[in-house]
Amino acid sequence: MATTEAVMDDGTEIVVRRHGNPAATRIVLSHANGFAADAYYPFWSLLTDQFDVVVYDFRNHGWNAIGDVTAHAIPTFVRDMTIVAQEVERAFGAKPAIGVFHSLSGQTAAIEACSGAASFAALVLFDPFICPQGCHPDHRERLKTTMAQMAKGALRRRSSFDSEDAFAERLRRTPAFERLRPGVAELLAQTTLRAADQESGYVLRCPREYEAQVSEQGYAYAATVDVDAIACPVKVIGSDPLGKL
Repeated sequence: MATTEAVMDDGTEIVVRRHGNPAATRIVLSHANGFAADAYYPFWSLLTDQFDVVVYDFRNHGWNAIGDVTAHAIPTFVRDMTIVAQEVERAFGAKPAIGVFHSLSGQTAAIEACSGAASFAALVLFDPFICPQGCHPDHRERLKTTMAQMAKGALRRRSSFDSEDAFAERLRRTPAFERLRPGVAELLAQTTLRAADQESGYVLRCPREYEAQVSEQGYAYAATVDVDAIACPVKVIGSDPLGKL
């Protein structure tokens, strides 16, 4: 693994990691709100033989330090993504990159692509929180309701745990995570918790107030995506087999 640190406009540092085949097609991957790129290891590890895989965490997530909550915002994430893409080229060499993003990072990538930044040659977006111009009113209303529920849910989350095992066990009892493969609950614990600074136990790497703040912003920014302004090819993948995108 090779690493580099991308420095954001406000001095925040984001750690970028490179895995896989450096001579192959490049993929840049990131995560959902409150998660971490390394939590997706069961997915992206399958790609490392055939791709140059670069992963990074959003600010205040994963490998990165906790900073000012006022900068924890979708417009900041969009600008961060552009800077990270530039640092990837500087540190690892310039070549076309495919962005593979889930949920919050998918929304961020769609907004960033509308800005004309041209950071990625193509995008693969899993469940992006977007509601482009002209989307069905029912879809818009469902997304609004979902984002509000996610914000409330984030604020209800426990912020500290006695152990990583306690967190993993709690995940396994949660309906949304009941289909996780063996070992993934433990991986989520390792990648989304850190040791508490002043006491025993573990705390969330992305504090629940930070996670909730972004969920509260999500719906408003979902409607800013203009698909006609996105110059690169985009594939959107939805997790609901009965739903229509």
